Amino acid sequence: IEWTIRLVDGSRYNEGRVEIYYNETWGTICDDGWSTEDADVVCRQLGFRSVAKKGAYFGEGQGTIWLRDLACDGTESSLESCTKSEWNDTASCQHFEDVGVICQPKAPDVRLVDGIKPTEGRVEYLYNGTWGTMCEFSNWRIENAQVVCRQLGLNPEGAVVRGPAYFGEGKGSIWFSRVECTGSESSLADCPHRGWNKPDCDHSEDVAVSCAVMRLVGGEKTNEGLVEIWYNNTWSEICAGSFGQTEAEIVCHHLGYNSTVIPSLSFDETQDEVRIKDVKCTGSEPMLQKCNLGLLAITGTCPTTNYAAVRCAREFREFSKPPTVRLVGGIQPYEGRIEVNYNGVWGTVCDDYWDRSDAAVVCRQLGFNPNGAEVRDYSHYGEGTGPVWLNRVECTGREDRIEDCQLGGWGSSQFSCEHVEDAAVICHPLIQLVGSKVEYEGRVEVWYNESWTGICDENWGVNEADVVCRHLGFNSEGAKSTDGGYSSEATGPIWLNDVRCIGSEKTVDDCSHAGWREHAGCDHTDDVAVTCQGVPNEVRLVGGNSSHQGRAEYFHNGEWGTICGDMFGNTEASVVCRQLGLNPQGARYELNAFFGEGTGRIWLDDLHCTGTEDHLADCLHADWGVHNCRHREDVSVICIGRI
Repeated sequence: IEWTIRLVDGSRYNEGRVEIYYNETWGTICDDGWSTEDADVVCRQLGFRSVAKKGAYFGEGQGTIWLRDLACDGTESSLESCTKSEWNDTASCQHFEDVGVICQPKAPDVRLVDGIKPTEGRVEYLYNGTWGTMCEFSNWRIENAQVVCRQLGLNPEGAVVRGPAYFGEGKGSIWFSRVECTGSESSLADCPHRGWNKPDCDHSEDVAVSCAVMRLVGGEKTNEGLVEIWYNNTWSEICAGSFGQTEAEIVCHHLGYNSTVIPSLSFDETQDEVRIKDVKCTGSEPMLQKCNLGLLAITGTCPTTNYAAVRCAREFREFSKPPTVRLVGGIQPYEGRIEVNYNGVWGTVCDDYWDRSDAAVVCRQLGFNPNGAEVRDYSHYGEGTGPVWLNRVECTGREDRIEDCQLGGWGSSQFSCEHVEDAAVICHPLIQLVGSKVEYEGRVEVWYNESWTGICDENWGVNEADVVCRHLGFNSEGAKSTDGGYSSEATGPIWLNDVRCIGSEKTVDDCSHAGWREHAGCDHTDDVAVTCQGVPNEVRLVGGNSSHQGRAEYFHNGEWGTICGDMFGNTEASVVCRQLGLNPQGARYELNAFFGEGTGRIWLDDLHCTGTEDHLADCLHADWGVHNCRHREDVSVICIGRI
């Protein structure tokens, strides 16, 4: 096994006191016999070129001095191949003789150009002394991107393929095309390709890559968690001791977030073995790896068992050029066929591999609530037109934008998909009414900063209530602003206050307000509430032999869901028929998915009606979406005919 070495207490990552890991302990090397040839081997082992330093140039180490009298000829690949003393035969040495090196980073033959961050950009390769690009995006795969990141010393696990000329078109030569890496190569030159300077494409197809070098883990939301950096080919945690506001801001800015950060948080530690003891930044560094880092022993732990963590502001900085996303064909603005705008043209997304994690990212990117995002496939909202831009989208569900996911490439020419397979989603809306047994009234909550929160009642009135009711699909005429008093009370910060609407806006965010920020002068006793009028036709019968019979489904919060058969009887069936304008007399019910099982949400359970209600929502029932049922228990209703 190759010996583990590190550089400690240098001002940069490529210099420092040389320490070696032996017998589960880090120790130093005595400068007896230390030469440039020895330093060359140290730097070569770490991937650099070298300058030797003696006499504790980078400060005195502690603990054991493991070696002295190293005698390398300068050609060895690692120190273990050099002639040396026996381990710990260093009684004549003291720590003021600890050796150090200043290594010179190798000039890479690959680089990333025109990205906002140093870890992303158009891929360019140095050949015959000249930089050139690589093209033909249809063959550019995630395995190729992984090799680029590895060759740059970045994390291949977090490689992301970007669209053709995503960071702009290059100039000059196109060195590569049709590159086919397996993902394990150490250099692009090791991958099969069409040949040097034999392109069959132009700069409009120049390939691009993003590499991940920092991440947040263990948080409930994507913008918070323990800080981990990619260092020495592994993810490493950081001790909290010297980690402060400056370091936290570098993390958040690198990950694309703006403004406030909170560096003192508590998250469960991960199982990473290598931890960074100290990190000291000036604030100008693009990432933590460029700061002054101090390392712990491989088996070390932080002195206080606390690890660096941050919470970044949710406002996302617009790095590079993310594609525009929209939902088309739905009844509500938060549902529909997914379309993305690429190169100025709208196209669809194929439903191969499409799942809830992918849907959640689309909802988050559009500003909707990603929790509970639902998938619809096979052109549920109709077939689109134009190109099928994306296929085989694979998201974790934590990404902020769809282009941060693993993509199968851009352009319908690569896919076997047709528009009959267009993917769709149903997101949860930005506004909801809570605390009432009927869905058309309750305390108003808005979705912001990955959570639901109330609105402070300063200047809240009828116009503002109109906007809320219209947004939720109710008739805004007759909307009322009420004084709360509903059973459940919100928690957490209040993000919105002093809302002033004309009454015609689509959502409260279109109205004048005091800004999305925490309003310390309000508490949840000030939360606004509304009562909407003109309840829309929220019930339908599906799967029957006529419009008078079928599985009962209810429309709530912008999506259709089923009704569980628990406690459901002929009385409840009569209310369904009356709400549909059918004769309630003789109405009957059927259990156990008589007209087939539904999909998606089960909205209602434990219904109890008197039989006189005009709308099913006026009956007693469990909270919306709360049930102990499966779709095999979906209830069906059979009505006699119109009144």
